Amino acid sequence: MQYDPTGTAPTPSQPGILDAYLSAWRRMFDYRGVSTRLEYWVFVPLHWIILFPLHGFLSGAWIFETNAWTEALAASLLLLHGVPAFLASVSLTVRRVRDATGSGWFVFLMLVNPYLILGIAACPARDAAYLDGLTASYWNVWRKSADYLGVAKRVEFWPFMLINLVAFVAVVIIAWVYLENVVDSREAAFFMIGLVVALSLLLAIPSVALIVRRVRDATGTGWVALVGIIPFFGIAQLALLIICLLPSRQVSDPEYAGRQTEGESQVAPEPTQYDKDDPWARGDSGR
Repeated sequence: MQYDPTGTAPTPSQPGILDAYLSAWRRMFDYRGVSTRLEYWVFVPLHWIILFPLHGFLSGAWIFETNAWTEALAASLLLLHGVPAFLASVSLTVRRVRDATGSGWFVFLMLVNPYLILGIAACPARDAAYLDGLTASYWNVWRKSADYLGVAKRVEFWPFMLINLVAFVAVVIIAWVYLENVVDSREAAFFMIGLVVALSLLLAIPSVALIVRRVRDATGTGWVALVGIIPFFGIAQLALLIICLLPSRQVSDPEYAGRQTEGESQVAPEPTQYDKDDPWARGDSGR
């Protein structure tokens, strides 16, 4: 490495496609590390979409007449390439899942639905700081269930709503599948109605307050949220959803600025690096 007179660290070069491909072979038995999306999507499609179907061609399934020679060739290819590629793909999948979620145990979701693993493998590397902030933001909405006077950013609104929607649907489906095999269908239906009503009321407490704060952040007044109760074939609810998609309203009203959530105030800090007796530092310049 050459000496850098500026004192800045050199930028590491990004691995190429060939390096990413060979890395999967070199780390065939590595189940502890992590792997990037490039490593995964270079290796797995090549071996499962291109090379393994080639085994079928060579075995005589589509092109040649099946005989002892083609069957022996296909068995040899499966032994020499298929087994090592399978082992490398499994360890690579575990590392990619760990890189995206923080835990390689999520690879067992493949037993539920293999497509879940493809979705996880397409995710970027796990950002611990972002996820910690997302968790804190989610529980902060519950703590502010009775706050109808503040504002809420989009980054606070949408994760809370989407997480609750996924959790609600998952609980309802799991409860219905379980009850359908345990109790009578009529009793299961009554229980499901009660469960849906209870969950809806529970989630409505923080959600209504959050919607009011989000509407105020986008429009300047929380009263606009009342359009959501207009029974007009869902058009009013769609309008409310569009309002919640709008960015924060940029105003200089001190009252509005005081409603900003903690750590997000738009009031500029008072400069401390200048002499406070200097009128230019105070911003009035003698006017």
